[in-house]
Amino acid sequence: MKKNLFLIFPYKGVGGVSVLFKRAAEWLVERNFSVKVIDYSDGFISKSLYNRDIEIINYDGPLIKIPKDSICLMQSMTPWTIFKNIKFNNDTKIFFWNCHPNNLIPSIPIFSNFFENNLTFKKLLINLFLSKYKNSSKTFLELLLKTKSIAFMDDENIKNTRFFLDHKIRKFQKLPIPIFLSKETKEIKSVSKGTLKLTWIGRIEDFKTKSLEKVIDDLEKTIESSHKNIIFNVIGDGEDLQIIKEKALNSGLTFNFFDYLNTDELNKFLKEDTDLLFAMGTSALEGGQCSIPTVLLDISHTKLKTNYKYKWLFETKNYNLGEVLHKKFSGSGTHDIKNIIENTILNKTKIGMQCREYVESNHSSEIVFKNLESFLNNSSLKWEDLSSSKVIKSGLIYKVRKLFRDQKSI
Repeated sequence: MKKNLFLIFPYKGVGGVSVLFKRAAEWLVERNFSVKVIDYSDGFISKSLYNRDIEIINYDGPLIKIPKDSICLMQSMTPWTIFKNIKFNNDTKIFFWNCHPNNLIPSIPIFSNFFENNLTFKKLLINLFLSKYKNSSKTFLELLLKTKSIAFMDDENIKNTRFFLDHKIRKFQKLPIPIFLSKETKEIKSVSKGTLKLTWIGRIEDFKTKSLEKVIDDLEKTIESSHKNIIFNVIGDGEDLQIIKEKALNSGLTFNFFDYLNTDELNKFLKEDTDLLFAMGTSALEGGQCSIPTVLLDISHTKLKTNYKYKWLFETKNYNLGEVLHKKFSGSGTHDIKNIIENTILNKTKIGMQCREYVESNHSSEIVFKNLESFLNNSSLKWEDLSSSKVIKSGLIYKVRKLFRDQKSI
């Protein structure tokens, strides 16, 4: 008999985690699972999932009741923010995938992005004003670790969680971001003589925008020395898209903007119209699996330093697909933009194959999803364990914050 599995990720935009959960649903439904996805009626997964064996449940509909003997998979979050429109049966097993360094960290209700550049100060504020919530998150984490009901996607997630929650996290499970590999993606086109085609893939908002702005600023300085017409393709949408479009108006680069390309369209675009890719997270793996030289960018909420250095995808360690930059850490890259461009022109095939080999060795979907299946089967956390621990209570600060947000949206 197939196990009842709910993948919960209601999200309307295009993002790495929504793509991740869509792919997980497609893989797991072919195994011993009856898969249901909870998403908005107009959410990314709802609109892009065509497998008739996977049921879509609308998160924006009536209260969703999870039946007995089910397993729920969701991205990690602070326990008091677990979806309120879902009623879990006490016997429901819960498993969390930690896909962002701040998933389990209490957020400062106001000016949260302002504090991301100074992690020590941010931690001090959390200890002073949100100590109750920090302790709840820590208790929550201990429960997840004890019951083997959480997996971290990389060392950056573990490091950040350790720092803010003051938890050593000695024993943990890892589930890196997976990607489906195709043997047909190994052919690489050489760089054309007169034109260099560069591409960005990713949302244009939040912690990604500053890295994209830095890339554009640095590329401006290389136009004359590269002796090529540089085309910069921007694939993605987000709150800061207009900022980038305004930047493009005064640029010496030739810009093309695309809202979204599905997997087949994206693979074709990368193979035929991209010499060099700039990305982080899942998007970086898309370039690597297509054997495209891929620069792995980092997470930042503030302007990147002038001397910021870049790194190739294959140079990253411990599955990290984007490091968190802050006042005391400006990244582990070693290449300036001129070096990146020159190496792409001279060694596109070699660098592209190194990126492909990294993806094959570290992010193969077959390996990652087999581990996910094993983790789901071996986890032991039930909803009753969470509800009885009292960590899911939101408290006054977050109730006021939610009320303020709800008022703004009216």
